[in-house]
Amino acid sequence: MDEIKDKLLDGEDVLWSGRPVVTDRRGPSKIVRNKLKHVAWMLFFALVAVYLFYVGNYPSQTGFVQAMSGVVIVIIGIGLLIATIALLNTDSQAHPQRRQLYAVTNKRVLIVDTDGHWRQNILGRSIVGLRVSKNGNEKDIQIDHGNDDYTLMSALPDADVVERLLIENFAAKKEPL
Repeated sequence: MDEIKDKLLDGEDVLWSGRPVVTDRRGPSKIVRNKLKHVAWMLFFALVAVYLFYVGNYPSQTGFVQAMSGVVIVIIGIGLLIATIALLNTDSQAHPQRRQLYAVTNKRVLIVDTDGHWRQNILGRSIVGLRVSKNGNEKDIQIDHGNDDYTLMSALPDADVVERLLIENFAAKKEPL
């Protein structure tokens, strides 16, 4: 949790920190199977196209045209190889929420992208309300800032603790209108 400690202000203490629990509901084996199915269909249609083009025209081709048809097959094969490698190398862990880190401090709520691209500060005095909703086995907390503006802390394993901390630390500090 060094990402959080680096961003703390003077006199600020971390009351809670955690990451969203993000799982692909289809499961990793189905993801791989889906990718392989797409690769198989791509290869099937590409090979049928190559077969119809190359074998159907091969006997009538001579010289330069025959050599160029071989080059076309090699180019198609390289393209298929690159497409297959790119498809299989896509990271199934690339869900953006996997890179998020949440923290509730005595002064604010902090949401940090662990890649260092962005962070969001929600000052305690800007919190108007909270909404907790079920998200699979976990819960989401929607922090309302008023005027239809909200921030979502998604898939929290201990959302009840976070909700209690937010209410205790920020709702009590509000002055009545």
